[in-house]
Amino acid sequence: ATDRGDHKTLLELATEALKKSPDDSELTLNRARALIGLDKEDQALAESALALAKKPDAPELRLLRANILLR
Repeated sequence: ATDRGDHKTLLELATEALKKSPDDSELTLNRARALIGLDKEDQALAESALALAKKPDAPELRLLRANILLR
């Protein structure tokens, strides 16, 4: 979905998938990316915090958070 720039669809798909796999940090990361694409930085920052709580040693999550904070 992000390859096509369809952030709304990515958000919907990741949200549905998280219902089945709530501990999946990659799905939470995808939600954060989709929210950035929808210009919802505050929500994306909250999602990135959730993803980091699930996987605190993930550098891609820290980088995403830094990018959100720099916007």
